[in-house]
Amino acid sequence: MGPLVNAEERTALFEIFKVYSDGFKPKSQFEDADDPESDIGKAFIAKDKLNGILRKKFIEAEELIKNDKWTDKYGDEQCVLRGLMENDDVFDNDGEYGLYDKVDHIISMIWAAYETSSVSLNNLVYAMHKYPEETENVRTSIMNDPELSNPETVFSMDMLNGCNELGNFINESQRIYGFNTLLTRNVSNEKGLDFGGFLFPKETEWLHFGGGSWTESTEFTPSGFDKATGQSKGNRGDIGILNNMTMKIYTTLLLRDWEFELDENQLQNDLNEEVINGMNVSSAFPHFNVYLKMRKKDNY
Repeated sequence: MGPLVNAEERTALFEIFKVYSDGFKPKSQFEDADDPESDIGKAFIAKDKLNGILRKKFIEAEELIKNDKWTDKYGDEQCVLRGLMENDDVFDNDGEYGLYDKVDHIISMIWAAYETSSVSLNNLVYAMHKYPEETENVRTSIMNDPELSNPETVFSMDMLNGCNELGNFINESQRIYGFNTLLTRNVSNEKGLDFGGFLFPKETEWLHFGGGSWTESTEFTPSGFDKATGQSKGNRGDIGILNNMTMKIYTTLLLRDWEFELDENQLQNDLNEEVINGMNVSSAFPHFNVYLKMRKKDNY
């Protein structure tokens, strides 16, 4: 919400938001939503609290933008509400939504962005752990770049996009470990499945990565995204520009400034009922149970 909320309000909102987010654990879907002590019941109560607080912020932002007074009060500061309103992107269901429903839709949108971004980052770090040689190639490219390797540099989109190894690794991590690829498909027809001239036999478990996919689609091959190699351009997925930029900044800072390793005990923590085969199923999207041991590098 940017300048519409102060530091104290932001902290309080996030605490309420976490209660709301916890209501979407897989196990919560089997709880009684009318029970105020259940996770799903607490989530609905938290959502109403969020809506009540954010409706006031929505009205304030709407008035400022409608009267062209935003910059008078907040200067050039940005926030989700300002961006949606100035671009006429507040979803109102063809005029049928009132204030509560508009804000409710924005809360759902923020939740989706929060969950997908955190899962993407989490599984990206797992890919670094799983493929150390490919990770070291990215680190070398960052350290050889005079701007990305400089701790005083203010990153720009062009600068981050200019490091092919960085972008290729992130795209490949999401192709293999993105939350969408956790949803496999199984052929159940006795006669198999004809797909583009290929016959998949019954019980085949597969993932389709779109046109121009890798020959060995289950292998981790970042260079498959490198158009300069003449290899497949592949399907870059749909993780979003903002999410992609977030992961590029995070990866650059992590590989440049830190030494790190995964806590294997946490990754394989079968004593925790929310961890199954290394996957944490405590949120709406399963993710690797990643815990980092970190040490800041000298001179960074």
